[in-house]
Amino acid sequence: MTQVTKANAVLDTKTMILFGITMLLSVGMATAGSDTTFNSIVNTIRNWTEGSLGDMFALGTLAVGLAIAIVKQSLMPVVVAAAIAITANWGPGVLVGISTAVL
Repeated sequence: MTQVTKANAVLDTKTMILFGITMLLSVGMATAGSDTTFNSIVNTIRNWTEGSLGDMFALGTLAVGLAIAIVKQSLMPVVVAAAIAITANWGPGVLVGISTAVL
């Protein structure tokens, strides 16, 4: 069992204060989403996943999930297929929203 001494506690407090100040100063330098180098590729892939390609993946995953559910006699593959379909549909929008967030 280790014992925390007063010197260790002071060092930890100083370290945490220094870390906090560094984080506060670096918030002003955050520039999430200001780069437009790959916008055309991002838009293309987002259109694919939210469009007909995403629908095809969702339906294909559901069909495979249903087949596996029949063989295993369990509904879990259908639940996984539904989760994949939801992620394919709304996932790209959520990720783009996070990466373009303005602080």
